[in-house]
Amino acid sequence: MSLYDKDRLAHQQKKKSLDEIAESVKVPSIYEASFFQKFLAYSGPGALVAVGYMDPGNWLTALEGGSEFRFELLSVLLMSILVAMFMQTLSIKLGVVSRMDLAQAISGLVPKWGRYTLWILNEEAMMATDMTGVVGTAISLKLLFGLPLMWGMLATIADVLIVLLFIRFGIRRIEFIVLGSILVVGIIFGIEVFRATPPIIQIAEGLIPSSQIFTNHSMLLISLGIMGATIMPHNIYLHSSLAQSRKYDWHIPA
Repeated sequence: MSLYDKDRLAHQQKKKSLDEIAESVKVPSIYEASFFQKFLAYSGPGALVAVGYMDPGNWLTALEGGSEFRFELLSVLLMSILVAMFMQTLSIKLGVVSRMDLAQAISGLVPKWGRYTLWILNEEAMMATDMTGVVGTAISLKLLFGLPLMWGMLATIADVLIVLLFIRFGIRRIEFIVLGSILVVGIIFGIEVFRATPPIIQIAEGLIPSSQIFTNHSMLLISLGIMGATIMPHNIYLHSSLAQSRKYDWHIPA
């Protein structure tokens, strides 16, 4: 690494990620607090990231794969989840240890042409992901309440902006709203799975990878859709940024 790169990286480390929420949440000392206290203090960023894995794109690819191939693509879903978990772990470690988010690290270590290339690619990927969320929510509103698609999309955009307004009241309020939504969806999903009484043996067999995925064109396309809907770049950037919202105790006793 050149001296210029080191100076640029040091400059990025001094800047705060998400100034409005940076170090705005005090957390208890890891040496004094109970497990439950630490869980509540540190679980907020995880909840905000977890909601990204419950978007309409995930539901759509999972439903399509299950309706057409039953449990045969569960191995693809499992591997995609493991890769996503690994990448999210690296992201949060980057945020906590280096005190930078992923965008700052890229800006400090990657040449200018590489930064612009990654920026364009990530913008395109995030727009494609957000589009499925907006359209999927609009379709849901139409199915549930008969709301026209255009009004459904406008309502979806409006509710995102309303939630963002809560940032002025602190990131913790957004975390509680999102956590409540995740619990509701999780409970409903659990009830639906229980009522469906899925065959455990077939599920276990579906977790074993099959070479048929590479020879069946339709199966391969849906597998790629599952991977794309599960491993999402914006969640990786978001997690490293949300790590900055906690005011960590950097003093480690001898």
